Amino acid sequence: KKRGGTVLFVNPRRIESSSPETGEVLLIKPDTDFYFLAGILHEIVFRIGYDRAAVERHARRVDELLDFVRRYPVDRIAAVTGIDAGTIRQVADDFCAAPTASIYMATGVNQGRQGALAYWMLTMVSLFSGNLGRRGGNIYSRGVADVVQGSKRKREDPFYDGPFGEMRTVGGDLPAALLPEFIENPDDPIRALIVVSGNPLLSVGGDGRLRRALEQLDLIVTVDLYRTVTGEMADYVLPATDWLEREDVNFLNTMGVAMEPYLQYTPAVVPAKGERRDDWWILSRIQQEMGVPTLLDDPDPNPFAAVDAMMRDSGLSIDLLATMPCQTAVLPEADPSHVFSIAVQHDDGLIDCCPALFQRSYRTAERILEELAAEPADQLKLITRRTHYMVNSWLHNLPVFKQGVHQTNPLWMNPDDARCRDLVEGDDVTVRNRHGEVDAVLVCDDTLRPGVVAMTHGWGQGTARGLDVARRNPGVNVNRLAPTGTDGYDPLSNQSQLTGINVEVIRTTCSPCGENQMPLG
Repeated sequence: KKRGGTVLFVNPRRIESSSPETGEVLLIKPDTDFYFLAGILHEIVFRIGYDRAAVERHARRVDELLDFVRRYPVDRIAAVTGIDAGTIRQVADDFCAAPTASIYMATGVNQGRQGALAYWMLTMVSLFSGNLGRRGGNIYSRGVADVVQGSKRKREDPFYDGPFGEMRTVGGDLPAALLPEFIENPDDPIRALIVVSGNPLLSVGGDGRLRRALEQLDLIVTVDLYRTVTGEMADYVLPATDWLEREDVNFLNTMGVAMEPYLQYTPAVVPAKGERRDDWWILSRIQQEMGVPTLLDDPDPNPFAAVDAMMRDSGLSIDLLATMPCQTAVLPEADPSHVFSIAVQHDDGLIDCCPALFQRSYRTAERILEELAAEPADQLKLITRRTHYMVNSWLHNLPVFKQGVHQTNPLWMNPDDARCRDLVEGDDVTVRNRHGEVDAVLVCDDTLRPGVVAMTHGWGQGTARGLDVARRNPGVNVNRLAPTGTDGYDPLSNQSQLTGINVEVIRTTCSPCGENQMPLG
C-alpha cells in the first residue's frame, strides 16, 4: 500500500494477512472459487475487453474458451459465491485498470472439488488481462534449471480405465482418497506400504475406513521423526534424520516460484542421534535387501549427484556452493517472458486456452453449481483452519504449543451462526455429515463468514503411544468428515477434497470427558 498498490484477499475468513496496511478480505463461500474466477474472466472477455492479437501471440483455442466462459456470467454465479454481482464486476474493473496485477491461489482452493479448473481460470484471467509474463504480473521463475521440461504429458489423454473407473496419475501419483480401495482390490491388492514422512491416518479422509484397510496389509514401514498413529500400525518404524542432522540443498524451492531465486547448501549441524539415517540411505538399504541396484552399491555414494547434474547449467555444484559466503549463490532475477519461452511445453509454444482434457469436467461444474444454488440458506460449510501452533500432523508433541484453545481441536463458528443454533462458546458440540462425525468444543470467531465453520487438519494422535504430549491432547481428526473413494477427490488433479464440506452442528447430548475438554482462558 505504501507504494500505491492494492491487495484483495478472497477467503471465507478474515485472515491474519489482512490489515489496514495490507488489504481487505472479500468473504467468499467455500469451494466456489472456480465460479468466482469464471465470472471475473466473463467480465474481462465480454464487457471490459481485451487485446485479442496480444493473446493470440501466446495462446490458441481462444474461441473455445469463450464458449465455455459464456456459461458463467456474473449474475448467474454471484449467489453461489456469496459475493454480489456489483462487487465482482468492480473487482474485474480494478484488476484490469491496474498498471500491473498479479493473481494467486493456494492450498485452500486446491483442496476443493474443482481446484484444477480454478487454476485454469486464474491463468486465463492473468493472460486475458495482459498480466501473464510481465513484470508485476504472473511470471515463471527459472531458478537453477528448467524443471518444467520434464512436465510435458506423454499422451494427449492421460486418463485410462482403472479398477475404480476412469482415472489418471499426476506426477506418477494416484489419488490418496482411493488408497483403501487399492488395498482391498481383490484382483490386484496392495500388500505392502512404505510411508516416508507421512501420516495418512490423519491426512487422508475417512480414517476409520483407511485403518480397516491398513490392517489387511502384510507389511507397513514408516520412515519418520516420530512414531505417529500411522507408525503405531507399522511393522517397522525407521528413524529418519531431522533438519539439523542432514546436509541439504533448497533445490526445489528455487524453481518456478521465486522472483529473486537463490541456492543454498546447508551442512549437517549436529551428528545424527542414535540410529537415525537419511531417507535416501534407508530406502537404499530396503532396495538392497530386495536385490535392486542402489546408491549404496557405490563405495562412495553421492545422494546429490542428480542435483549436481542439474546445477551445471547454472555453473554451480555442491562443492562450489560449500565455498561461497553462507554457502549461498544468488541466481539471476526471474525473466517474466520465461513463462512463454520456457514454461509452456506445447510443441507450438502456445498456451492451450481450452484443453480438451478439461471437457470431461464441464458437466461436473454444472452439476455442482446447481447443487450449490439449491442448498438451504443455513447450510454450514466446513473449512480447514491453519494456526501458528502446528503444521499438519507435526509439532503436536511440543508442550509450548498446547496453549488455551489450542490444547485440542475446537470448532470455530461465527457468533451469529452460534446464536441461531442456541449455542454458546464452550459448548460441547457434534459436527456431523453423511461421512462421519466428531465431537469438539465450540469457539466463537467473528472473522469467519456466516455459514462457515472451521477445524484444523492433523489432530487425532490419541493412539500415538510414543508421543506423550500429543496423546494427552489428541483432539479429533476432522478428516473423518471428508468424502472418500471416487467422490473424494478432483479427478483432474487427484487432490482430495478437504474443504468446503457440508456439515451439521448440534449440541452434544452427553458431554464427553477427556480429549475434548479444554480451558477457554
